[in-house]
Amino acid sequence: MKRIILFILIIIVIFFIFYYPLVVFGGRITLKSNVPIHPEDLLLKVGPLFLTLFPREDVKIIRSPFSLTLEYEEQPLAFVKFRDGIFVITKSGYLLKTEQKQVNLLANFESKFYNDFVKEFVIFVLENGESEFIKSVELFGNGVAFVDKNGIFVIIGKGDYNIKMEEYKKSVVILQNKIKKVKTIDLRFSCEGVISWRENG
Repeated sequence: MKRIILFILIIIVIFFIFYYPLVVFGGRITLKSNVPIHPEDLLLKVGPLFLTLFPREDVKIIRSPFSLTLEYEEQPLAFVKFRDGIFVITKSGYLLKTEQKQVNLLANFESKFYNDFVKEFVIFVLENGESEFIKSVELFGNGVAFVDKNGIFVIIGKGDYNIKMEEYKKSVVILQNKIKKVKTIDLRFSCEGVISWRENG
C-alpha cells in the first residue's frame, strides 16, 4: 500500500513539474525576442529538457500548462548614426533600427556594411571608454579604421584592439607638438604606429 501511495505521489509531483512547468521540452517553448537568440541562451538545458527556475539572462517567463513563452529584450549598448539612419547596437552587437535622435558614435558608412570586425571594434571602444577619441568609425579594406578628434585617419585593421588603441594613444602623446601635421597612423603592422604626414606638413 505504501508503495502505491509513493508511486501516486511521484506521478503527481512529475505531473506538477511539467504542468507548471518547472521543466519543459524545447518544442514547448515559444520565444519572442528583439534579437536572434535560442532557448539554451536563456535557460539551462539538461538533455532534451530546459529548467525554468534559474534563467541565464533577465527574461520574462510566461507559464502555461506544459509549455511556456520566453520574452527577451536585449538591452542597448549605444546608439550609432550610420549614413542610412540611427541604429541601436545591443550588448552582443546586433543592429536595430531606432527613432532615437541622440547618438554615441558616428559610422561613416551604411549599416549594410556593418560586419563582425566593425562590431568587435565598436563594442570594444564603447565598453572601454575609448569612444572619446573617435570622431567617426570608418571602413578600410577588409578591416576597420577611425578618424580621431584631430582629423587623423587611424587604420586599425582586424583584432588586437586593446594593444592598437594603446599604441595609438602613445603615438598621439609623442607627436603632440606636430599632431596637426599627421595624416594617418597605421597600426596594422605588429601593432606599431606607422606615421604618414600631410603634404603641407
